[in-house]
Amino acid sequence: MRAADVSALTPREELTLDEALRIVGECGAGQAYIYGLVGLALVASSLQNFLTIFAALDPLRQGLVACIGEDAACAQALAQPLPDVCGLERSAWRWTYEGYSTTSEWDLVCGDAWKRHVVQAAFFLGWLGGGAGFGWLADDFGRRRALGAACAMAALFGAASALAPAFWWYVVVRGLTGAGASGVAAVAFLVATEAVGASSQGAASVAALAISAAGAALLPALGRVLPYWRGETFAAACVTAAFLLCLLPSVPESPRWLLHRGRKGDATAALAAIASRNRSHLPDAPLADGYAAAAARRGLSDVLANGRLRRRMALLLLAWLCLSLMYFCVALLVAELPGSAYLNVLFLFLIEPPALGLAIVAADHLGRRATFAALLLEGGAATLLCAATSGRAQLVLAVVGRVGCAGGLGLAQVYSSELFPDTVRSAALKACSLAAGMGGLAAPALLWAGERVGARVGAHLLPFLAAGSAVLAAGLAATALPETLGATPARTIQEMGAAAAPTSGSPGPSGGRGRFRLAPLRHMFRSSRGTAGGAGGGSGVQLPGPHAPLRGPSDLDEP
Repeated sequence: MRAADVSALTPREELTLDEALRIVGECGAGQAYIYGLVGLALVASSLQNFLTIFAALDPLRQGLVACIGEDAACAQALAQPLPDVCGLERSAWRWTYEGYSTTSEWDLVCGDAWKRHVVQAAFFLGWLGGGAGFGWLADDFGRRRALGAACAMAALFGAASALAPAFWWYVVVRGLTGAGASGVAAVAFLVATEAVGASSQGAASVAALAISAAGAALLPALGRVLPYWRGETFAAACVTAAFLLCLLPSVPESPRWLLHRGRKGDATAALAAIASRNRSHLPDAPLADGYAAAAARRGLSDVLANGRLRRRMALLLLAWLCLSLMYFCVALLVAELPGSAYLNVLFLFLIEPPALGLAIVAADHLGRRATFAALLLEGGAATLLCAATSGRAQLVLAVVGRVGCAGGLGLAQVYSSELFPDTVRSAALKACSLAAGMGGLAAPALLWAGERVGARVGAHLLPFLAAGSAVLAAGLAATALPETLGATPARTIQEMGAAAAPTSGSPGPSGGRGRFRLAPLRHMFRSSRGTAGGAGGGSGVQLPGPHAPLRGPSDLDEP
Protein backbone atom coordinates (compact mmCIF):
# COMPACT_ATOMS: atom_id res chain seq x y z
CA MET A 1 0.00 0.00 0.00
CA ARG A 2 1.42 3.45 -0.94
CA ALA A 3 2.05 6.01 1.74
CA ALA A 4 -0.37 8.34 0.00
CA ASP A 5 -3.10 5.77 0.42
CA VAL A 6 -2.41 5.50 4.16
CA SER A 7 -2.33 9.26 4.63
CA ALA A 8 -5.64 9.48 2.82
CA LEU A 9 -7.20 7.33 5.54
CA THR A 10 -5.75 8.90 8.68
CA PRO A 11 -7.51 12.31 8.60
CA ARG A 12 -10.89 10.61 8.90
CA GLU A 13 -12.53 10.63 12.31
CA GLU A 14 -13.15 6.85 12.33
CA LEU A 15 -11.99 3.84 10.33
CA THR A 16 -13.70 0.59 9.50
CA LEU A 17 -11.83 -2.53 10.54
CA ASP A 18 -10.79 -3.29 6.96
CA GLU A 19 -9.36 0.20 6.59
CA ALA A 20 -7.47 -0.20 9.86
CA LEU A 21 -6.11 -3.57 8.71
CA ARG A 22 -4.72 -1.91 5.59
CA ILE A 23 -2.50 0.11 7.91
CA VAL A 24 -1.78 -2.61 10.48
CA GLY A 25 -1.16 -5.29 7.84
CA GLU A 26 -3.82 -7.33 6.10
CA CYS A 27 -2.06 -10.68 6.05
CA GLY A 28 1.20 -10.61 7.97
CA ALA A 29 2.83 -12.46 10.83
CA GLY A 30 -0.01 -11.55 13.20
CA GLN A 31 -2.53 -13.32 11.01
CA ALA A 32 -0.11 -16.23 10.48
CA TYR A 33 0.08 -16.65 14.25
CA ILE A 34 -3.70 -17.00 14.45
CA TYR A 35 -3.70 -19.42 11.52
CA GLY A 36 -1.04 -21.50 13.22
CA LEU A 37 -3.18 -21.77 16.35
CA VAL A 38 -6.50 -22.67 14.71
CA GLY A 39 -4.89 -24.85 12.03
CA LEU A 40 -4.94 -27.82 14.40
CA ALA A 41 -8.67 -27.27 14.94
CA LEU A 42 -9.26 -27.45 11.17
CA VAL A 43 -7.16 -30.62 11.00
CA ALA A 44 -9.10 -32.17 13.90
CA SER A 45 -12.43 -31.41 12.26
CA SER A 46 -11.25 -32.88 8.95
CA LEU A 47 -10.11 -36.08 10.69
CA GLN A 48 -13.55 -36.51 12.23
CA ASN A 49 -15.26 -35.76 8.93
CA PHE A 50 -13.56 -38.57 7.00
CA LEU A 51 -12.86 -40.99 9.84
CA THR A 52 -15.59 -43.33 8.58
CA ILE A 53 -13.50 -44.16 5.50
CA PHE A 54 -11.25 -46.36 7.66
CA ALA A 55 -13.48 -46.95 10.68
CA ALA A 56 -16.02 -48.68 8.41
CA LEU A 57 -13.52 -50.27 6.02
CA ASP A 58 -14.91 -53.49 4.49
CA PRO A 59 -12.79 -56.40 5.81
CA LEU A 60 -14.05 -58.62 2.98
CA ARG A 61 -12.16 -56.43 0.48
CA GLN A 62 -9.10 -56.66 2.68
CA GLY A 63 -9.35 -60.47 2.84
CA LEU A 64 -9.73 -60.50 6.63
CA VAL A 65 -12.10 -63.46 6.73
CA ALA A 66 -11.50 -67.18 7.20
CA CYS A 67 -13.46 -70.41 7.34
CA ILE A 68 -14.22 -72.21 10.56
CA GLY A 69 -13.15 -75.81 10.08
CA GLU A 70 -13.07 -77.72 6.80
CA ASP A 71 -16.03 -76.35 4.85
CA ALA A 72 -15.86 -76.76 1.06
CA ALA A 73 -18.64 -74.24 0.38
CA CYS A 74 -16.95 -71.65 2.57
CA ALA A 75 -13.57 -72.25 0.94
CA GLN A 76 -15.12 -71.78 -2.51
CA ALA A 77 -16.89 -68.56 -1.45
CA LEU A 78 -13.72 -67.07 0.04
CA ALA A 79 -11.64 -68.00 -2.99
CA GLN A 80 -13.45 -65.42 -5.14
CA PRO A 81 -11.71 -62.07 -5.88
CA LEU A 82 -14.24 -60.45 -3.54
CA PRO A 83 -15.22 -63.00 -0.88
CA ASP A 84 -18.97 -63.54 -0.65
CA VAL A 85 -20.18 -64.80 2.72
CA CYS A 86 -23.85 -63.93 2.25
CA GLY A 87 -24.79 -67.44 1.12
CA LEU A 88 -23.04 -69.11 4.08
CA GLU A 89 -24.15 -69.87 7.57
CA ARG A 90 -22.69 -67.43 10.08
CA SER A 91 -21.16 -70.33 11.95
CA ALA A 92 -19.15 -71.32 8.86
CA TRP A 93 -16.83 -68.30 8.81
CA ARG A 94 -15.17 -65.74 11.08
CA TRP A 95 -13.36 -62.43 10.94
CA THR A 96 -9.63 -62.79 11.39
CA TYR A 97 -9.54 -59.37 13.12
CA GLU A 98 -12.94 -58.77 14.67
CA GLY A 99 -12.15 -55.27 15.88
CA TYR A 100 -10.59 -54.18 12.58
CA SER A 101 -13.58 -51.96 11.68
CA THR A 102 -17.18 -51.36 12.67
CA THR A 103 -18.13 -53.62 9.76
CA SER A 104 -16.39 -56.63 11.28
CA GLU A 105 -17.28 -55.84 14.89
CA TRP A 106 -21.03 -55.64 14.26
CA ASP A 107 -21.26 -57.81 11.10
CA LEU A 108 -22.40 -54.95 8.84
CA VAL A 109 -22.44 -57.12 5.72
CA CYS A 110 -25.06 -58.80 3.57
CA GLY A 111 -28.49 -57.87 4.93
CA ASP A 112 -27.03 -55.39 7.43
CA ALA A 113 -24.68 -53.61 5.01
CA TRP A 114 -27.04 -50.63 4.84
CA LYS A 115 -26.22 -49.79 8.45
CA ARG A 116 -22.75 -48.59 7.43
CA HIS A 117 -24.35 -45.76 5.49
CA VAL A 118 -26.64 -44.89 8.40
CA VAL A 119 -23.56 -43.98 10.44
CA GLN A 120 -22.30 -41.50 7.84
CA ALA A 121 -25.80 -40.08 7.32
CA ALA A 122 -26.12 -39.50 11.07
CA PHE A 123 -22.77 -37.70 11.06
CA PHE A 124 -23.84 -35.41 8.20
CA LEU A 125 -27.18 -34.73 9.88
CA GLY A 126 -25.33 -33.67 13.00
CA TRP A 127 -22.97 -31.60 10.84
CA LEU A 128 -25.90 -29.60 9.43
CA GLY A 129 -27.36 -28.88 12.85
CA GLY A 130 -24.00 -28.16 14.47
CA GLY A 131 -23.03 -25.55 11.89
CA ALA A 132 -26.19 -23.56 12.54
CA GLY A 133 -26.12 -24.00 16.33
CA PHE A 134 -22.50 -23.08 16.88
CA GLY A 135 -22.80 -20.23 14.39
CA TRP A 136 -25.48 -18.75 16.62
CA LEU A 137 -23.31 -19.30 19.70
CA ALA A 138 -20.37 -17.65 17.96
CA ASP A 139 -22.47 -14.57 17.18
CA ASP A 140 -23.94 -14.21 20.66
CA PHE A 141 -21.14 -15.36 22.97
CA GLY A 142 -17.98 -14.88 20.94
CA ARG A 143 -15.76 -16.94 18.68
CA ARG A 144 -13.45 -18.31 21.38
CA ARG A 145 -16.25 -19.52 23.62
CA ALA A 146 -18.11 -21.13 20.73
CA LEU A 147 -14.91 -22.78 19.50
CA GLY A 148 -14.22 -24.12 22.98
CA ALA A 149 -17.75 -25.52 23.29
CA ALA A 150 -17.54 -27.14 19.84
CA CYS A 151 -14.15 -28.69 20.62
CA ALA A 152 -15.42 -30.04 23.93
CA MET A 153 -18.45 -31.59 22.22
CA ALA A 154 -16.40 -33.13 19.40
CA ALA A 155 -13.77 -34.50 21.78
CA LEU A 156 -16.28 -35.86 24.30
CA PHE A 157 -18.55 -37.62 21.83
CA GLY A 158 -15.60 -38.63 19.65
CA ALA A 159 -14.18 -40.50 22.64
CA ALA A 160 -17.64 -41.89 23.39
CA SER A 161 -17.75 -43.21 19.80
CA ALA A 162 -14.56 -45.18 20.47
CA LEU A 163 -16.18 -46.74 23.54
CA ALA A 164 -19.58 -47.44 21.98
CA PRO A 165 -20.88 -50.81 23.27
CA ALA A 166 -23.47 -51.33 20.51
CA PHE A 167 -24.17 -50.21 16.96
CA TRP A 168 -27.11 -47.86 17.56
CA TRP A 169 -25.27 -46.26 20.46
CA TYR A 170 -22.45 -45.64 17.97
CA VAL A 171 -24.86 -44.05 15.48
CA VAL A 172 -26.15 -41.57 18.07
CA VAL A 173 -22.74 -40.50 19.35
CA ARG A 174 -21.38 -40.18 15.80
CA GLY A 175 -24.23 -37.81 15.01
CA LEU A 176 -23.35 -35.72 18.08
CA THR A 177 -19.67 -35.84 17.09
CA GLY A 178 -20.66 -34.49 13.68
CA ALA A 179 -22.41 -31.54 15.32
CA GLY A 180 -19.29 -30.73 17.34
CA ALA A 181 -16.91 -31.20 14.41
CA SER A 182 -19.06 -28.90 12.27
CA GLY A 183 -18.90 -26.23 14.94
CA VAL A 184 -15.11 -26.60 15.17
CA ALA A 185 -14.72 -26.17 11.40
CA ALA A 186 -17.12 -23.22 11.09
CA VAL A 187 -15.87 -21.23 14.08
CA ALA A 188 -12.17 -21.97 13.46
CA PHE A 189 -12.68 -20.71 9.93
CA LEU A 190 -14.21 -17.51 11.32
CA VAL A 191 -11.37 -16.95 13.78
CA ALA A 192 -8.75 -17.46 11.07
CA THR A 193 -10.30 -15.28 8.38
CA GLU A 194 -11.87 -12.43 10.34
CA ALA A 195 -8.46 -11.08 11.32
CA VAL A 196 -7.45 -10.90 7.65
CA GLY A 197 -8.00 -7.79 5.53
CA ALA A 198 -10.62 -7.69 2.81
CA SER A 199 -8.13 -7.92 -0.07
CA SER A 200 -6.68 -11.19 1.28
CA GLN A 201 -9.75 -12.96 2.65
CA GLY A 202 -10.23 -15.06 -0.46
CA ALA A 203 -6.63 -16.29 -0.35
CA ALA A 204 -7.07 -16.96 3.38
CA SER A 205 -10.14 -19.10 2.71
CA VAL A 206 -8.24 -21.14 0.10
CA ALA A 207 -5.45 -21.65 2.62
CA ALA A 208 -7.99 -22.91 5.17
CA LEU A 209 -9.33 -25.43 2.65
CA ALA A 210 -5.77 -26.62 1.97
CA ILE A 211 -5.19 -27.12 5.71
CA SER A 212 -8.38 -29.18 5.94
CA ALA A 213 -7.28 -31.33 3.01
CA ALA A 214 -3.90 -31.84 4.66
CA GLY A 215 -5.70 -32.98 7.80
CA ALA A 216 -7.67 -35.58 5.85
CA ALA A 217 -4.42 -36.76 4.21
CA LEU A 218 -3.19 -37.74 7.69
CA LEU A 219 -5.90 -40.41 7.96
CA PRO A 220 -3.97 -43.15 6.10
CA ALA A 221 -1.01 -42.73 8.45
CA LEU A 222 -3.36 -42.84 11.43
CA GLY A 223 -4.96 -45.99 10.06
CA ARG A 224 -1.58 -47.65 9.58
CA VAL A 225 -0.35 -46.84 13.07
CA LEU A 226 -3.68 -47.73 14.70
CA PRO A 227 -5.26 -50.43 12.51
CA TYR A 228 -8.29 -50.95 14.76
CA TRP A 229 -11.25 -48.60 14.46
CA ARG A 230 -11.59 -47.85 18.16
CA GLY A 231 -7.97 -46.70 18.34
CA GLU A 232 -8.37 -44.50 15.25
CA THR A 233 -11.56 -42.94 16.62
CA PHE A 234 -10.05 -42.25 20.03
CA ALA A 235 -6.92 -40.73 18.47
CA ALA A 236 -9.02 -38.34 16.36
CA ALA A 237 -10.85 -37.25 19.53
CA CYS A 238 -7.49 -36.71 21.27
CA VAL A 239 -6.38 -34.32 18.51
CA THR A 240 -9.43 -32.17 19.21
CA ALA A 241 -8.85 -32.37 22.96
CA ALA A 242 -5.20 -31.36 22.48
CA PHE A 243 -6.25 -28.20 20.70
CA LEU A 244 -8.86 -27.45 23.37
CA LEU A 245 -6.43 -27.82 26.26
CA CYS A 246 -3.16 -26.58 24.76
CA LEU A 247 -3.89 -24.02 22.04
CA LEU A 248 -7.36 -22.57 22.58
CA PRO A 249 -6.27 -20.45 25.61
CA SER A 250 -3.85 -18.62 23.28
CA VAL A 251 -6.39 -17.99 20.51
CA PRO A 252 -7.41 -14.30 20.47
CA GLU A 253 -11.00 -13.17 20.10
CA SER A 254 -12.00 -11.95 16.66
CA PRO A 255 -11.59 -8.16 16.39
CA ARG A 256 -14.44 -8.12 13.89
CA TRP A 257 -16.81 -9.75 16.37
CA LEU A 258 -15.66 -7.46 19.20
CA LEU A 259 -16.32 -4.39 17.07
CA HIS A 260 -19.70 -5.73 16.01
CA ARG A 261 -20.64 -6.12 19.69
CA GLY A 262 -19.63 -2.56 20.45
CA ARG A 263 -16.44 -3.46 22.37
CA LYS A 264 -14.18 -0.97 20.59
CA GLY A 265 -11.53 -1.02 23.31
CA ASP A 266 -11.14 -4.81 23.13
CA ALA A 267 -11.19 -4.70 19.32
CA THR A 268 -8.43 -2.09 19.36
CA ALA A 269 -6.40 -4.26 21.75
CA ALA A 270 -6.80 -7.29 19.46
CA LEU A 271 -5.74 -5.14 16.52
CA ALA A 272 -2.72 -3.91 18.50
CA ALA A 273 -1.59 -7.52 19.07
CA ILE A 274 -1.75 -8.15 15.31
CA ALA A 275 0.14 -4.90 14.64
CA SER A 276 2.86 -5.88 17.09
CA ARG A 277 3.53 -9.20 15.34
CA ASN A 278 3.33 -7.48 11.94
CA ARG A 279 5.90 -4.91 13.17
CA SER A 280 3.56 -2.12 12.19
CA HIS A 281 1.45 0.36 14.16
CA LEU A 282 -2.16 1.14 14.97
CA PRO A 283 -3.87 3.88 12.95
CA ASP A 284 -4.25 7.26 14.60
CA ALA A 285 -8.00 7.32 14.02
CA PRO A 286 -10.33 5.20 16.21
CA LEU A 287 -12.40 2.30 14.93
CA ALA A 288 -15.95 2.90 13.76
CA ASP A 289 -18.96 1.10 15.24
CA GLY A 290 -20.04 -2.11 13.54
CA TYR A 291 -23.78 -1.66 14.06
CA ALA A 292 -24.46 0.06 10.73
CA ALA A 293 -23.20 -2.92 8.75
CA ALA A 294 -25.50 -5.30 10.62
CA ALA A 295 -28.50 -2.99 10.15
CA ALA A 296 -27.94 -2.89 6.39
CA ARG A 297 -28.12 -6.68 5.97
CA ARG A 298 -31.02 -8.20 4.06
CA GLY A 299 -32.42 -11.72 4.03
CA LEU A 300 -32.95 -14.51 1.54
CA SER A 301 -36.41 -13.18 0.70
CA ASP A 302 -34.77 -10.12 -0.87
CA VAL A 303 -32.66 -12.42 -3.04
CA LEU A 304 -35.69 -14.40 -4.16
CA ALA A 305 -37.67 -11.22 -4.89
CA ASN A 306 -35.13 -10.13 -7.52
CA GLY A 307 -35.30 -12.05 -10.78
CA ARG A 308 -31.62 -11.72 -11.63
CA LEU A 309 -30.46 -12.79 -8.16
CA ARG A 310 -33.04 -15.58 -8.04
CA ARG A 311 -31.63 -17.04 -11.25
CA ARG A 312 -28.06 -16.84 -9.95
CA MET A 313 -29.11 -18.43 -6.69
CA ALA A 314 -30.76 -21.39 -8.44
CA LEU A 315 -27.68 -22.06 -10.56
CA LEU A 316 -25.33 -21.81 -7.58
CA LEU A 317 -27.48 -24.04 -5.37
CA LEU A 318 -27.36 -26.68 -8.09
CA ALA A 319 -23.58 -26.38 -8.37
CA TRP A 320 -22.96 -26.52 -4.61
CA LEU A 321 -25.28 -29.48 -4.08
CA CYS A 322 -23.82 -31.52 -6.97
CA LEU A 323 -20.20 -30.73 -6.13
CA SER A 324 -20.72 -31.75 -2.51
CA LEU A 325 -22.50 -34.94 -3.55
CA MET A 326 -19.62 -35.94 -5.81
CA TYR A 327 -16.97 -34.86 -3.28
CA PHE A 328 -18.24 -37.14 -0.53
CA CYS A 329 -19.32 -40.00 -2.83
CA VAL A 330 -15.82 -40.34 -4.24
CA ALA A 331 -14.20 -39.89 -0.81
CA LEU A 332 -16.29 -42.69 0.67
CA LEU A 333 -15.76 -44.97 -2.35
CA VAL A 334 -12.06 -44.54 -3.02
CA ALA A 335 -10.95 -47.00 -0.33
CA GLU A 336 -12.91 -49.70 -2.15
CA LEU A 337 -11.22 -49.12 -5.50
CA PRO A 338 -8.35 -51.37 -6.71
CA GLY A 339 -5.07 -50.98 -4.86
CA SER A 340 -4.20 -50.11 -1.29
CA ALA A 341 -7.02 -48.36 0.55
CA TYR A 342 -4.45 -46.26 2.41
CA LEU A 343 -2.65 -45.06 -0.71
CA ASN A 344 -5.91 -44.42 -2.53
CA VAL A 345 -7.13 -42.09 0.21
CA LEU A 346 -3.72 -40.41 0.45
CA PHE A 347 -3.63 -39.62 -3.28
CA LEU A 348 -7.20 -38.35 -3.22
CA PHE A 349 -6.55 -35.72 -0.56
CA LEU A 350 -3.00 -34.79 -1.55
CA ILE A 351 -4.30 -33.69 -4.95
CA GLU A 352 -6.59 -31.07 -3.40
CA PRO A 353 -4.07 -28.29 -2.53
CA PRO A 354 -2.62 -28.28 -6.10
CA ALA A 355 -6.17 -28.33 -7.46
CA LEU A 356 -7.05 -25.25 -5.39
CA GLY A 357 -3.96 -23.43 -6.63
CA LEU A 358 -4.76 -24.38 -10.24
CA ALA A 359 -8.29 -23.05 -9.87
CA ILE A 360 -7.07 -19.72 -8.48
CA VAL A 361 -4.49 -19.20 -11.24
CA ALA A 362 -6.89 -20.20 -14.02
CA ALA A 363 -9.69 -17.99 -12.70
CA ASP A 364 -7.35 -15.00 -12.68
CA HIS A 365 -6.42 -15.48 -16.33
CA LEU A 366 -9.48 -17.09 -17.91
CA GLY A 367 -12.26 -15.56 -15.83
CA ARG A 368 -14.48 -16.95 -13.09
CA ARG A 369 -17.26 -18.32 -15.26
CA ALA A 370 -15.09 -20.16 -17.78
CA THR A 371 -12.87 -21.66 -15.10
CA PHE A 372 -15.75 -22.64 -12.82
CA ALA A 373 -17.68 -24.31 -15.64
CA ALA A 374 -14.55 -26.05 -16.96
CA LEU A 375 -13.70 -27.46 -13.53
CA LEU A 376 -17.21 -28.84 -13.10
CA LEU A 377 -17.24 -30.32 -16.59
CA GLU A 378 -13.80 -31.90 -16.10
CA GLY A 379 -14.71 -33.34 -12.69
CA GLY A 380 -18.08 -34.59 -13.86
CA ALA A 381 -16.69 -36.19 -17.04
CA ALA A 382 -13.86 -37.96 -15.19
CA THR A 383 -16.24 -39.28 -12.52
CA LEU A 384 -18.70 -40.38 -15.18
CA LEU A 385 -15.94 -42.32 -16.94
CA CYS A 386 -15.22 -44.10 -13.64
CA ALA A 387 -18.54 -45.88 -14.15
CA ALA A 388 -17.33 -47.27 -17.49
CA THR A 389 -13.88 -48.41 -16.34
CA SER A 390 -12.36 -50.74 -13.79
CA GLY A 391 -9.02 -51.53 -12.23
CA ARG A 392 -6.26 -48.96 -11.96
CA ALA A 393 -7.85 -46.73 -14.62
CA GLN A 394 -10.87 -46.23 -12.37
CA LEU A 395 -8.66 -44.98 -9.54
CA VAL A 396 -6.75 -42.63 -11.86
CA LEU A 397 -10.00 -41.16 -13.17
CA ALA A 398 -11.31 -40.71 -9.64
CA VAL A 399 -8.21 -38.71 -8.68
CA VAL A 400 -8.40 -36.69 -11.91
CA GLY A 401 -12.05 -35.95 -11.19
CA ARG A 402 -11.04 -34.81 -7.72
CA VAL A 403 -9.05 -31.99 -9.31
CA GLY A 404 -12.21 -30.54 -10.86
CA CYS A 405 -14.32 -31.18 -7.78
CA ALA A 406 -11.92 -29.72 -5.20
CA GLY A 407 -10.94 -26.82 -7.46
CA GLY A 408 -14.60 -26.14 -8.20
CA LEU A 409 -15.50 -26.06 -4.51
CA GLY A 410 -12.62 -23.69 -3.75
CA LEU A 411 -13.45 -21.34 -6.61
CA ALA A 412 -17.16 -21.51 -5.81
CA GLN A 413 -16.48 -19.70 -2.53
CA VAL A 414 -14.92 -16.76 -4.37
CA TYR A 415 -17.28 -16.73 -7.34
CA SER A 416 -20.45 -17.07 -5.27
CA SER A 417 -19.52 -14.10 -3.08
CA GLU A 418 -18.91 -11.92 -6.13
CA LEU A 419 -22.31 -12.66 -7.64
CA PHE A 420 -24.35 -11.00 -4.87
CA PRO A 421 -24.45 -7.44 -3.49
CA ASP A 422 -22.98 -6.86 -0.04
CA THR A 423 -26.31 -6.51 1.72
CA VAL A 424 -27.60 -9.97 0.70
CA ARG A 425 -24.32 -11.85 0.27
CA SER A 426 -24.40 -13.39 3.72
CA ALA A 427 -27.92 -14.78 3.27
CA ALA A 428 -27.05 -16.12 -0.19
CA LEU A 429 -23.92 -17.89 1.04
CA LYS A 430 -25.81 -19.47 3.92
CA ALA A 431 -28.20 -20.97 1.37
CA CYS A 432 -25.21 -22.27 -0.63
CA SER A 433 -23.80 -23.80 2.56
CA LEU A 434 -27.10 -25.55 3.23
CA ALA A 435 -27.16 -26.92 -0.33
CA ALA A 436 -23.64 -28.29 0.14
CA GLY A 437 -24.71 -29.94 3.40
CA MET A 438 -27.67 -31.56 1.68
CA GLY A 439 -25.34 -32.90 -1.00
CA GLY A 440 -23.17 -34.48 1.68
CA LEU A 441 -26.23 -35.95 3.37
CA ALA A 442 -27.40 -37.47 0.07
CA ALA A 443 -24.04 -39.20 -0.56
CA PRO A 444 -24.59 -42.14 1.86
CA ALA A 445 -28.05 -42.72 0.38
CA LEU A 446 -26.58 -42.86 -3.12
CA LEU A 447 -23.94 -45.35 -2.00
CA TRP A 448 -26.62 -47.52 -0.39
CA ALA A 449 -28.66 -47.42 -3.61
CA GLY A 450 -25.53 -48.45 -5.52
CA GLU A 451 -25.11 -51.49 -3.30
CA ARG A 452 -28.77 -52.44 -3.77
CA VAL A 453 -28.30 -52.71 -7.52
CA GLY A 454 -24.67 -53.86 -7.23
CA ALA A 455 -25.44 -57.54 -7.72
CA ARG A 456 -26.55 -56.77 -11.27
CA VAL A 457 -24.39 -53.84 -12.44
CA GLY A 458 -21.66 -53.34 -9.81
CA ALA A 459 -21.82 -51.44 -6.55
CA HIS A 460 -19.79 -48.49 -7.85
CA LEU A 461 -21.65 -47.93 -11.12
CA LEU A 462 -24.66 -46.01 -9.83
CA PRO A 463 -22.77 -43.57 -7.53
CA PHE A 464 -20.22 -42.68 -10.20
CA LEU A 465 -22.90 -42.41 -12.86
CA ALA A 466 -25.28 -40.28 -10.81
CA ALA A 467 -22.65 -37.98 -9.25
CA GLY A 468 -20.77 -37.49 -12.52
CA SER A 469 -23.94 -36.74 -14.48
CA ALA A 470 -25.14 -34.27 -11.83
CA VAL A 471 -21.88 -32.29 -11.85
CA LEU A 472 -21.80 -32.32 -15.65
CA ALA A 473 -25.29 -30.82 -15.67
CA ALA A 474 -24.26 -28.23 -13.09
CA GLY A 475 -21.21 -27.35 -15.21
CA LEU A 476 -23.36 -26.76 -18.27
CA ALA A 477 -25.76 -24.66 -16.20
CA ALA A 478 -22.84 -22.61 -14.80
CA THR A 479 -22.15 -21.22 -18.28
CA ALA A 480 -25.31 -19.13 -17.82
CA LEU A 481 -23.78 -17.26 -14.85
CA PRO A 482 -22.33 -13.79 -15.47
CA GLU A 483 -18.60 -13.05 -15.45
CA THR A 484 -17.35 -11.15 -12.38
CA LEU A 485 -13.59 -10.90 -12.95
CA GLY A 486 -12.62 -7.24 -12.70
CA ALA A 487 -16.13 -6.09 -11.80
CA THR A 488 -16.83 -4.01 -8.70
CA PRO A 489 -19.46 -5.85 -6.61
CA ALA A 490 -22.55 -3.78 -5.86
CA ARG A 491 -23.24 -2.83 -2.27
CA THR A 492 -27.03 -3.01 -2.60
CA ILE A 493 -29.54 -4.64 -4.91
CA GLN A 494 -30.41 -1.19 -6.26
CA GLU A 495 -26.80 -0.55 -7.26
CA MET A 496 -26.55 -3.91 -9.01
CA GLY A 497 -28.55 -2.81 -12.02
CA ALA A 498 -26.28 0.17 -12.59
CA ALA A 499 -23.02 -1.81 -12.30
CA ALA A 500 -21.28 -2.44 -15.58
CA ALA A 501 -20.36 -6.08 -16.15
CA PRO A 502 -16.97 -6.83 -17.74
CA THR A 503 -16.61 -8.80 -20.90
CA SER A 504 -16.44 -12.55 -20.30
CA GLY A 505 -12.86 -13.65 -19.72
CA SER A 506 -11.41 -10.11 -19.80
CA PRO A 507 -9.31 -9.21 -16.81
CA GLY A 508 -10.90 -5.88 -16.07
CA PRO A 509 -9.15 -2.97 -14.40
CA SER A 510 -6.22 -3.72 -12.15
CA GLY A 511 -6.95 -3.28 -8.51
CA GLY A 512 -10.71 -3.62 -8.97
CA ARG A 513 -12.51 -4.96 -5.96
CA GLY A 514 -13.41 -8.19 -7.70
CA ARG A 515 -9.89 -8.69 -9.05
CA PHE A 516 -7.35 -11.07 -7.55
CA ARG A 517 -3.85 -12.19 -8.42
CA LEU A 518 -1.56 -15.02 -7.41
CA ALA A 519 0.95 -12.80 -5.59
CA PRO A 520 -0.66 -13.02 -2.11
CA LEU A 521 -0.64 -16.82 -2.32
CA ARG A 522 3.15 -16.55 -2.57
CA HIS A 523 3.54 -13.80 0.01
CA MET A 524 0.41 -14.37 2.03
CA PHE A 525 2.01 -14.19 5.47
CA ARG A 526 4.86 -11.82 4.71
CA SER A 527 5.31 -9.31 7.50
CA SER A 528 5.81 -5.67 6.61
CA ARG A 529 6.57 -2.46 8.45
CA GLY A 530 3.83 0.09 8.30
CA THR A 531 2.20 -1.40 5.22
CA ALA A 532 -0.42 -3.99 4.54
CA GLY A 533 1.28 -7.32 4.97
CA GLY A 534 1.53 -9.21 1.73
CA ALA A 535 -0.44 -6.63 -0.21
CA GLY A 536 1.96 -3.83 -0.74
CA GLY A 537 2.34 -1.72 -3.80
CA GLY A 538 -0.83 -2.68 -5.59
CA SER A 539 0.22 -6.30 -6.11
CA GLY A 540 -2.09 -7.62 -3.45
CA VAL A 541 -4.84 -10.08 -3.92
CA GLN A 542 -8.28 -8.64 -4.45
CA LEU A 543 -10.41 -11.60 -3.48
CA PRO A 544 -13.67 -10.30 -2.07
CA GLY A 545 -15.03 -10.87 1.40
CA PRO A 546 -17.17 -12.20 2.85
CA HIS A 547 -16.17 -15.21 0.83
CA ALA A 548 -17.27 -18.68 1.76
CA PRO A 549 -20.33 -20.57 2.92
CA LEU A 550 -17.91 -22.27 5.29
CA ARG A 551 -18.21 -19.16 7.39
CA GLY A 552 -21.58 -20.49 8.43
CA PRO A 553 -24.48 -18.43 9.73
CA SER A 554 -22.40 -15.43 10.70
CA ASP A 555 -21.10 -12.62 8.57
CA LEU A 556 -19.83 -9.49 10.24
CA ASP A 557 -17.89 -7.93 7.36
CA GLU A 558 -18.53 -4.30 6.70
CA PRO A 559 -20.13 -3.40 3.39
